[in-house]
Amino acid sequence: MKKTLSVIFAIILTLGCFNIGAVNALAYTDEKAPEIKLGDTFRVSAPVNEDKDVTNACFARFTPKTTGYYEFIVEKGFTAKNVGEALVTAVCDKDDVINSGKCAVLSDEYKELGEQAGVTNNPSVACRLKKGHEYYFKVVNVTNKRYVSDVKLRKHTHKTKKTTKKSFVDAKSMKNNVSGKQYSVCTKNNCTYKSKKTTIYRVKSIKLSKTKYVYNGKKKKPVITVKTVKGKKLKKGTDYKVTYKNNKQIGKATATIRFIGKYRGTVIRNFKVIPRKTSLTSVNSVWRGFTANWKKQKTNITGYQLQYSTDKHFKKGVKRITVSKADRTYKTVRNLKRGKKYYVRIRTYQKVDNKKFYSNWSKYKPVKVK
Repeated sequence: MKKTLSVIFAIILTLGCFNIGAVNALAYTDEKAPEIKLGDTFRVSAPVNEDKDVTNACFARFTPKTTGYYEFIVEKGFTAKNVGEALVTAVCDKDDVINSGKCAVLSDEYKELGEQAGVTNNPSVACRLKKGHEYYFKVVNVTNKRYVSDVKLRKHTHKTKKTTKKSFVDAKSMKNNVSGKQYSVCTKNNCTYKSKKTTIYRVKSIKLSKTKYVYNGKKKKPVITVKTVKGKKLKKGTDYKVTYKNNKQIGKATATIRFIGKYRGTVIRNFKVIPRKTSLTSVNSVWRGFTANWKKQKTNITGYQLQYSTDKHFKKGVKRITVSKADRTYKTVRNLKRGKKYYVRIRTYQKVDNKKFYSNWSKYKPVKVK
């Protein structure tokens, strides 16, 4: 079967390259083929071509008076039934194949490959021809019997269908995204027409309006903004859909962006729901230390984290102490430098699946150690 496909393409590539040889049956060399005019109907009687010889494969010559799309309508379809049989019709100039109709009986395992290669059951051919150029209509019959059909030469009218190659959005990196294309093709009689391509520009960024929320018992749904490399903002519902998961309780939440329409791919973005914060009620100096007191956070916490430093911006010399009891409201810190000024702040945390989720920090309070 691979041989059959290769034979088809070998015939197509070879058509138009041979212009010598003896006349056989009702087929001709290019120069001796009868000349036809627009609107004519002519007869094709193609013998079985066991040797795949394309020397005498021409059945008509045509020189258009105007540039445009023309079609050779082959009235008899391709009716062969045995795997391996094939029929190739082609419109050629003196140097090359302009377009072809590729018909073949393929086994199931090669049908998809055949479709991709343009194999159909329609031997008619349509293509754009130039004014004053001479063209040849050729047929190669690789079936088990002579192929006979009338062929009409007409002006071609397009029947178009929009084709979209979707823009791909990668789940891991925006650098891997790929632009898509959209264009129209003619689906009538193996026509070569294809409209100018429109680019579907790739996605450059996906951003959440917020990546951290404070727990309040309600579901959190950050707004998703998707932009292309050209700065165009994509539309929710048209270009993508969003679903949220674990977006109510404290912990890691997800927003799943599933692309639709002209785009394909799925991207997950994470955000957090954190516990409510607490505040310091007082920080009192003690011998070589301090005692911090705070307001008890009644629900949805596992404990507290105390932080202190000699730098009020907490950029250097920062120390942390964890208080693992949720009902505890004070902590004494010892072994600090006497006479030194410290800044103290606190936050709550909740443990979810062995991971701690921290609240925002409280305002700091200063204390000078005795």
